[in-house]
Amino acid sequence: MKPSVKDIEYLIRMYQRGIRVAVKTNLLLENEPASGFIANNQSIILRYARVVTELKKMLLKKTGRCSPQTPPWPL
Repeated sequence: MKPSVKDIEYLIRMYQRGIRVAVKTNLLLENEPASGFIANNQSIILRYARVVTELKKMLLKKTGRCSPQTPPWPL
C-alpha cells in the first residue's frame, strides 16, 4: 500500500520536528559533558534528514511540489 499525500506530509512534518528537537537539545548541552549524547543526536539528525529527503521526493512525484502545505509543527 502506498502512502497518501496526507500521510507523506504528516511524516515529513513529524521527522522535521524530530530534527528541530534534537538540534535544540544539542545546543542546550554544548557546555555540558555530554559528548556521547550529542553524537547520538547527530546520528539521529542525519538519519531523519535522509528520511525527509526521500519523503519529499515521493511528495514531488505525487503532487509536483516537495514541501507540505501544512505549517511546521511547534516545538
